[in-house]
Amino acid sequence: MAIIRDETRVARLLDDLVAAHESQRREPWANELPAEFRAQLQRAIVAFEIPVERIEGKFKLSQNRPTADQQSALEGVAAEASGAELGAFWRQVLERSLTRPPRDPGAGSAYHGGAGP
Repeated sequence: MAIIRDETRVARLLDDLVAAHESQRREPWANELPAEFRAQLQRAIVAFEIPVERIEGKFKLSQNRPTADQQSALEGVAAEASGAELGAFWRQVLERSLTRPPRDPGAGSAYHGGAGP
């Protein structure tokens, strides 16, 4: 891990982050702050970089939540311009889970419906 101390580089990183995450919103934040206020905020940030050796992914789509909560979260994501693709994928996953019969927690176990005692 390396701490980034160059103020110009930190400012550029912040601008890049704002551009990446705000540009697709319906009402993007303009990233316009008074210079002294921005400098004060920037001094409170510790920028760093970490070499990435491996990436592992997992879908966390509120599967452990009630259907109404999943629908609400899905609608919030899909409403963002940058969330359209994720929203479409999530909608398919949710629809499949609603049309599939409930899973038997004992399925595949020798003790439930199998050759067990």
